[in-house]
Amino acid sequence: MIHKPDALFFGGSLALFLVAGGVWHRVKASKKAVVQFAEAETAAADLPEASNILTLEEAIEASTMESSPILVAMRQVNEKLLEDACVFARGLKKTNIYIIYVDEQPGLFLPTLIKPSNEAVRVLVSSCGELEKNKISGIPIWRMAEDAGFSIAEAARELGVKNVFVGSSKRTFFWRMVQGRMLRRLAASLPEATNLIIVG
Repeated sequence: MIHKPDALFFGGSLALFLVAGGVWHRVKASKKAVVQFAEAETAAADLPEASNILTLEEAIEASTMESSPILVAMRQVNEKLLEDACVFARGLKKTNIYIIYVDEQPGLFLPTLIKPSNEAVRVLVSSCGELEKNKISGIPIWRMAEDAGFSIAEAARELGVKNVFVGSSKRTFFWRMVQGRMLRRLAASLPEATNLIIVG
């Protein structure tokens, strides 16, 4: 601090700039990103990749005819998670389950061509196939968002879902850390009357 004041000034200025940028992104850019992602989902609804899946807007429109009190959030095909959701649905005498997959993207780097990823389509279609084996109809929903936890909670709120199922991860420590962050965001954003059910 005494012998190298120029270095102190440079480092301090850089740190302040980065902190200010982070605050700006959280307050301003994130709000803008939410609007961009919503517009992107609407635009992607007409693409061939989305022919077998629904956007949240389409699922809300279809909810007057086909709806469910259960939403299952997927990152990969999880037979145990789907089986438990089916048992729960039969207990409620319901024959439909919402399946949601969120493609996460940084808010500042939204790609020019918005479409469901190949993994999203594969997971949603395969998951619906697993539900069919249990005589339950899957309603596949694709979303793109900066924050998967908030996006899933928003879908649950908009669809009037009372039970959200997620699977616990058996992957690496880093993946479990990311999964834990998503679960915290999801739990904090869900309506108070909605149950969060974690299947191991």
